[in-house]
Amino acid sequence: MPSRWKQNYECDLLAFMALSNAQAKKGSMAVLVLAHLMKQNGTLDIESKRRADLGAKIFYTKKADFIITSGWAYRLDSNITISEAFGEYLRKKHRINDSKILESKQSRDTVGDALFFRRKFLNLYEINQLVVVTSDYHAARTKEIFEFILPSSTDFLIQKIETDRNMETQQNEKKSLQNFRQTFAGLKNANCNDLFQRLYQKHPLYNGDKI
Repeated sequence: MPSRWKQNYECDLLAFMALSNAQAKKGSMAVLVLAHLMKQNGTLDIESKRRADLGAKIFYTKKADFIITSGWAYRLDSNITISEAFGEYLRKKHRINDSKILESKQSRDTVGDALFFRRKFLNLYEINQLVVVTSDYHAARTKEIFEFILPSSTDFLIQKIETDRNMETQQNEKKSLQNFRQTFAGLKNANCNDLFQRLYQKHPLYNGDKI
């Protein structure tokens, strides 16, 4: 890890440790690794591997209770979900015990990552501390979406890998964030059922799909 990345990573983790100590609560901690891309056979691309590697480092460093993978079978030429591909990578490369890996196979985008985490894992595993791992260009949108969807009682931090972002990627991120704001307008602090109802009614990736 280059020194400047290591410095940013360590500073952010120290801030999160201070937050955790100051707001100590009964509950568990999880690391949620957001997906990027994979090959037909389930091999992760370089960016996905780097996200998974950072997620595993945080999992071990912070002695987290769980590491969560997220993502559907998005490739038309493969039945493998990208959450399964991430889970397999974490088991094989980082030797994370299967009982510590939770897979969310229904999510199709960042909004789904946050919503399915809230519905499937947040209360069931009493998670009140969360680290979300993604890429630098995706961090701001991820932060706004998770702040919007998660209850205020959940402490979370965004950790990111560095990439060679470009103008087109930044413009796509801005457009996606604008679409999110329009789709979920008026639902700030809404309950989970209302958020999912809007997801199924208005979001093009889920419209008409009762997952």
